[in-house]
This record gives sequence, C-alpha cells and structure tokens, in this order.
Amino acid sequence: RCEFSPDGRRIAVVDREKIRIHDSRDGKEILVLRVFSRRPFDGGYNPVCAWSRDGKSLAASTWNEKIAVWEAPDEPNQQEKFKLSHDRTFTWRLNVAQAALAQDRSKIALFHLKRLQNQSPPDTFGAYRRAGLSMRFGDWLAARADYTRRLDDLEPDDGSATLGCARVLLILGEKIAYQKYRSYLQKQISLSEGREPDWRPIRALLLAPVEQALAETLGDFAARSYDRPRYYNDPREEDALNLCLARYRAARYAQAIDAWDRYSNNYALSSKWYAPLHALILHRLGRVEEARARLDDAERSRRPAPREEPQSDSTRMRLPPSYADFIILYDEAVKVIRR
Repeated sequence: RCEFSPDGRRIAVVDREKIRIHDSRDGKEILVLRVFSRRPFDGGYNPVCAWSRDGKSLAASTWNEKIAVWEAPDEPNQQEKFKLSHDRTFTWRLNVAQAALAQDRSKIALFHLKRLQNQSPPDTFGAYRRAGLSMRFGDWLAARADYTRRLDDLEPDDGSATLGCARVLLILGEKIAYQKYRSYLQKQISLSEGREPDWRPIRALLLAPVEQALAETLGDFAARSYDRPRYYNDPREEDALNLCLARYRAARYAQAIDAWDRYSNNYALSSKWYAPLHALILHRLGRVEEARARLDDAERSRRPAPREEPQSDSTRMRLPPSYADFIILYDEAVKVIRR
C-alpha cells in the first residue's frame, strides 16, 4: 500500500516489515522507517498507513494490532545530518556484504564487515544483520554482542536472533548463560498458541541436552511440521534435522537413526555438517567403530576457529550457515565417543 503526503512531494510505501519514503518527483528512496518486530507466524495481515493533515506525522498499522506513529523532526542540524549519513553508509555496507556472500565473493564481504566492526549500528536490526555476517566468518564474540543487543530490544519473537544467540553461547562455552536463556527459548515455543512453532527456537533448544519430556514434545512439533503440506521456501530440511535431533535427545535411538537416514538421503550436501550427530547416534546404538570412523570423517571437515588459529584476511574463509551447529555437536561427540 502507498499513500501520498498532503503536499504531494512524498510517497509512503508500507509492507509487512517497514515503511519506505520516496520523493514523488524522481522516485528516489529518501528514508526507511523500521519499527515492526519480526512476526512469529505469517497470518493474514495487510498493513496500511496514513499521513496527518500537515504532513508532519505518519501512522501505520502493525501485525500485533497496534499503531506505529512517526513525527517528522525539525530541520536536522549538522550532527544529525552526520548521523543520517553514517546510518546510510552502515546499511549500504551491510547490503553489499550480504550480496557478496550470496555470490560466494568472501573477500568483498569480509572487506565491508571489517569496516563495520567499530561502527555503531543505526538500530537493532542493523546489529542483527551484522551478527549474521560475523557468524559466517567465525567471529563468535562480535556476533554474541550484536545478537544480545537485538534480543534485549524486542519481545521474544525473532527466531533468527534467538537461534544465533543460542549458538554463540554454546560455542563460547557459556553454559550458565545458556541455561538461563533456555526459559526464553521455551517462551518462544509457547508463543505459537496452537500453531506449529518456528523451527529456530526448537533447534536452539535441541543443540544441547534437554530433559526427555521436553525432547519428546519438541520431536512431536518437528514431526508434525515435517509432515504438513509444504509451501514456497518452507524449511522442510530444518524440520527433518530437528526431528532427528529430538529423537536422539529423547533417547529414542532407533527412531533417530531412521530419521537420520531420511534426512541424509534427501539432503546429502548439507548432511556432512551434521556428521557428529550421526556419530553420536551410532555410538548410542552400540556401533562404536562406525561412530569413531564417522567422527574421524567429521574431524576432516572441521576448520580451526579464529580463537584457535589466527587467520589473515587472505586465508580467512566464510563458513556455511550450519557450521555453528557442526562445532557444537562435534565438541559433544568428542567428549562422548573419545572419553
């Protein structure tokens, strides 16, 4: 939906995540207003917006049945203009870095990430996006700081930030912080209110040992989610892996190996990053030699973390999104199988 300002000079275009303000003369985007938190589900929601009569205020409906209102400030002073320029540059570098990663151009992405490291994000969404980039290059401490900032500013409905924060806490060995975080994760699950919960808080809980009853519940969620009718870009692969993890955490090892076979047959390319989980299941089934061999295979895929072996910019490589899970499960498998 779009609305012209009373003087006809600006156009407000609203979607489910943000409002973009354009100059009506040349169509150039002059401002982005981003206040909507990520929705926990994709229900029927069509936002609308409206200008005030004097054109100095703009209101928009939100998915949680609230109204967001922005008021135009007076003419910005020099300091405010500098901040606006900084914020646009920060966002531009994020966009370029993410586009470079999508094209497998790691050096370009790292170049822009390094220039963002000492900058203050314009908002918590910018911090969240920078955290995702930091994760892809193994900078766990930087990612932890940005994910925490994102979560501190939102209600618990942002699945990506929730999973990212859980991953870095486990990788950094912050067990006490992760245990405190578990109640937050379970609240994420409870927000579904009868709908199938998002796969990300489920994964965040299953990456570490959980009580059998909770594992059973999460496994039921994953099974129903996996079997439901699929839609465009639906995360069936993630549901399949969650089901495998849940069966393992619930000590249902025969079901876990069946779930693993289905997962690895359908998603052979990504399954190599979850080889430590396969090794853990084999070990619990008493197939010790197979488990050790599988763990040896996983070890060959493991790359040194930055804290273990400093890397120059020329050798520092991007990590796949699932590499954080690989590190967490690999460390657990080493402790269980090689004790």
